[in-house]
Amino acid sequence: MREGEEMLTIEIQSVGPKIKPTKDNFLILFKDDAPDSIKEVALIHNYQGDFPADYLKVGTKISFGQSQYTITKVGDLVTANLNEIGHTVFYFQDVPGDEAIMHNGIYLSPAQTPSLVAGDKIIFH
Repeated sequence: MREGEEMLTIEIQSVGPKIKPTKDNFLILFKDDAPDSIKEVALIHNYQGDFPADYLKVGTKISFGQSQYTITKVGDLVTANLNEIGHTVFYFQDVPGDEAIMHNGIYLSPAQTPSLVAGDKIIFH
């Protein structure tokens, strides 16, 4: 892929009313068939394609709406969870020690959680 080329785009269908980006340092992503209790606290999408592992690697740029981030760590279950149930957690924080890494998490820099609305896009560059 060329630098800056869009690789994968996910459109956010809804934003859970209990998400507090100014307080939390993470955003939960789930496919639209998630239980209602999950939809309260998650970004919901209906992306139907595969999530190839080479899109999910350290150094990949991700845009959340107008904000851009860089992947600093990818948990070992991220690709499988995204492909099976459309789920991951985006952590906007420094990567913790190995024993504290969330296996379903994508760690991002800078450490500032974006505010998103339905219709915004998550773009892997």
